[in-house]
Amino acid sequence: MVAIALLIGTIASLIFAKQAVVILIKPMGDNLPQALKPTETLSNYMKVALVCGVTLAMPVIVYEIGRFITQA
Repeated sequence: MVAIALLIGTIASLIFAKQAVVILIKPMGDNLPQALKPTETLSNYMKVALVCGVTLAMPVIVYEIGRFITQA
Protein backbone atom coordinates (compact mmCIF):
# COMPACT_ATOMS: atom_id res chain seq x y z
CA MET A 1 0.00 0.00 0.00
CA VAL A 2 2.81 2.42 0.88
CA ALA A 3 4.71 1.58 -2.30
CA ILE A 4 1.62 2.26 -4.41
CA ALA A 5 1.01 5.59 -2.66
CA LEU A 6 4.67 6.53 -3.12
CA LEU A 7 4.56 5.59 -6.80
CA ILE A 8 1.38 7.60 -7.40
CA GLY A 9 2.77 10.59 -5.49
CA THR A 10 6.05 10.50 -7.38
CA ILE A 11 4.35 10.24 -10.77
CA ALA A 12 2.09 13.15 -9.84
CA SER A 13 5.13 15.13 -8.70
CA LEU A 14 6.97 14.53 -11.97
CA ILE A 15 4.43 16.80 -13.64
CA PHE A 16 5.41 19.70 -11.37
CA ALA A 17 9.12 18.89 -10.87
CA LYS A 18 10.32 21.74 -13.08
CA GLN A 19 8.27 24.31 -11.15
CA ALA A 20 9.54 22.86 -7.85
CA VAL A 21 13.15 23.14 -8.99
CA VAL A 22 12.57 26.75 -10.04
CA ILE A 23 11.14 27.49 -6.58
CA LEU A 24 14.09 25.78 -4.91
CA ILE A 25 16.76 27.67 -6.86
CA LYS A 26 15.01 31.06 -6.65
CA PRO A 27 16.78 32.04 -3.37
CA MET A 28 20.15 31.55 -5.11
CA GLY A 29 19.62 34.75 -7.11
CA ASP A 30 21.90 35.04 -10.12
CA ASN A 31 23.95 31.95 -9.19
CA LEU A 32 22.56 28.97 -11.08
CA PRO A 33 23.45 25.39 -10.15
CA GLN A 34 26.03 23.64 -12.31
CA ALA A 35 25.62 20.13 -13.71
CA LEU A 36 28.97 18.35 -13.40
CA LYS A 37 27.82 15.08 -14.98
CA PRO A 38 25.72 14.60 -18.12
CA THR A 39 22.83 12.99 -16.22
CA GLU A 40 22.96 15.18 -13.13
CA THR A 41 20.19 17.53 -14.24
CA LEU A 42 17.79 14.67 -14.89
CA SER A 43 18.68 12.96 -11.61
CA ASN A 44 18.07 16.20 -9.72
CA TYR A 45 14.58 16.46 -11.22
CA MET A 46 13.93 12.84 -10.27
CA LYS A 47 15.16 13.45 -6.69
CA VAL A 48 12.90 16.48 -6.33
CA ALA A 49 9.96 14.47 -7.68
CA LEU A 50 10.73 11.63 -5.25
CA VAL A 51 10.90 13.97 -2.25
CA CYS A 52 7.63 15.61 -3.30
CA GLY A 53 6.14 12.14 -3.81
CA VAL A 54 7.15 11.13 -0.28
CA THR A 55 5.56 14.32 0.98
CA LEU A 56 2.32 13.56 -0.84
CA ALA A 57 2.34 9.92 0.33
CA MET A 58 3.16 10.80 3.95
CA PRO A 59 -0.43 10.44 5.26
CA VAL A 60 -0.57 6.87 3.94
CA ILE A 61 2.92 6.10 5.29
CA VAL A 62 2.04 7.42 8.76
CA TYR A 63 -1.26 5.52 8.74
CA GLU A 64 0.46 2.25 7.83
CA ILE A 65 3.14 2.75 10.51
CA GLY A 66 0.43 3.48 13.06
CA ARG A 67 -1.49 0.35 12.12
CA PHE A 68 1.70 -1.70 12.40
CA ILE A 69 2.49 -0.37 15.87
CA THR A 70 -1.02 -0.69 17.29
CA GLN A 71 -1.45 -4.30 16.19
CA ALA A 72 1.30 -5.50 18.53
